[in-house]
Amino acid sequence: MLSPARARTAIGVCMKAEGAAIAGQQESGNAIHVELPADLPLAARRHIAQWGHLDLGPLSLNPAACLQPTDVMDSESATVVALAGELTARLEHDGERAATLFRHVRDAIRYDFAPTLPDRTAWRASATLARGQGFCQQKAVLLVALARASGIPAGLVFQHIVDWKLRDTRFEAVLPGGVILFHGLCALWLDGAWRAMDPSLDSDLCARRRYRLVEMPVNGGDALLPADDWDGNRHFDLLGQAGPYADLPVPVSDMLVALAETWAEMRGLVARTGATM
Repeated sequence: MLSPARARTAIGVCMKAEGAAIAGQQESGNAIHVELPADLPLAARRHIAQWGHLDLGPLSLNPAACLQPTDVMDSESATVVALAGELTARLEHDGERAATLFRHVRDAIRYDFAPTLPDRTAWRASATLARGQGFCQQKAVLLVALARASGIPAGLVFQHIVDWKLRDTRFEAVLPGGVILFHGLCALWLDGAWRAMDPSLDSDLCARRRYRLVEMPVNGGDALLPADDWDGNRHFDLLGQAGPYADLPVPVSDMLVALAETWAEMRGLVARTGATM
């Protein structure tokens, strides 16, 4: 298992230049390559084997391919364009714009651990903006759309992770071993490199739970989930990652829509326990 120190390093590795994929992944990007720690429970291994090897399609390493709207990244919708303009109008540099958009999506859009996903439109950026809440992939899609509306190339990144807060809890039946598959985050093209950003966990949630807030480094680099919390307890370990992708892969949305009963069970657990990532 990755130690907290090693996990920080592993999770913080992203693309460094055009044409380079995330470190540790296959260049094809068709599936997430995972390295399973020796102490990962058998149920978690079976969970990954059953659900974790979707064909995600080709990577989109060219920034020019990550500027156009899609069916879910509706960067030309009136509400997305208006918000992007409002947040970045007085900012001169892409780095400043990206940081402002990142903080807005992180904090103004509440994290939803158990969303309702009736169909692919549930990921649409403008819909997430209207709801004011979303799970990791929905928040990532919104940040991508806002970045594209601001002229910044952006795409999706997916990770398989272990959330130690969920191990040996009531969520074991739906998230065995605390394994979360296809955790969604973003990559934005800044200063000639892809930089990963994870806006999932809002500041209010982090303050209540004593989680470390994901921040954008002042000297560049990635903004990603922490290896431990403020009390030194383990939080997130990385098993594998892939990206960027110019659009939400259809196999991902199809799989999560098909898991309606699992999401309903999750919502019931959240309602009874108040649990989250």
